[in-house]
Amino acid sequence: MIPPKHPSQFTIEDINRLIADAEPESDRLEFKRALPVRSSGDKEFSAKPNSAEYSNYTRDSILRELVAFANTNGGYLIIGISENAGPPPRAAALTPIPDCEAVVSKLHQQVIDCVDPPLPDFAAAAIPTDNEHRGIVILSVGRSRRGPHQLKTLPGGFFRRVGSISCAMTVSDAQAMAVRRHRESIEGLWTADFRTTNSRNGGIVVFDGGWLYGGDSCFFYAGQYAVQEDVINAEFNIIHYFGNDDTAFGDKAKVAPVTFTGIIAPDLSRISGTMQRLHVSAPRLDVNLLKRVNPPY
Repeated sequence: MIPPKHPSQFTIEDINRLIADAEPESDRLEFKRALPVRSSGDKEFSAKPNSAEYSNYTRDSILRELVAFANTNGGYLIIGISENAGPPPRAAALTPIPDCEAVVSKLHQQVIDCVDPPLPDFAAAAIPTDNEHRGIVILSVGRSRRGPHQLKTLPGGFFRRVGSISCAMTVSDAQAMAVRRHRESIEGLWTADFRTTNSRNGGIVVFDGGWLYGGDSCFFYAGQYAVQEDVINAEFNIIHYFGNDDTAFGDKAKVAPVTFTGIIAPDLSRISGTMQRLHVSAPRLDVNLLKRVNPPY
């Protein structure tokens, strides 16, 4: 199993262990023997194998893997390891590439220039294996909540991992991912500030895959939410479990069904809106949410 760490922390011992274990490619791991090139008969994309002076085809072949990782579960691309035929392909031998540090430098700039929106946590490092600038290149990217990411230099340009293969996404796939990732962008733990003209209360709210959970010292919350562009709508119950059963609306209730509508800030750190009791005449509450913790993915 590939160790979950920054590329700069990898050692040649880590790489040799992948080979000794015949580590398989997966949705989070890809090996390349060398910098990808087209056949020498294609003059537009011709490039010397294993050279830092690589072509647009080489660039796109590498970046599509990174885009696919970011649009799926994140992962590592290691250049300089040959693999057997599989399936799935497995690490087989070291094949150090020339000018490994120059490749890393070039890729850093090309990721910035060619991927939209920018990859939030792309990292790269080289492990030299001799004194002639040959070595292994390790690239990593995390699962992104900003996706779907697009490789601007290829038609369509949207990719995802399916097993050990990076596959093109259809327009409908990309649209569905955009909706899903936008919902995921607010996932995490938030603090809530509820206010009327006469009172103020606070609590904790967790957004998780369309479900809303939370509570305070006397009530817990449970329900569902949906996100459309920068608007969140939620419907949930405020349920008494301990102590005083005075609600933030100024009445007493064991179960208080409510709705909430809010506007998500562009930086995804704040939500401002109003909360309304259902089936009962009660004042609206002004609600301000601040994001405190992102989910661990």
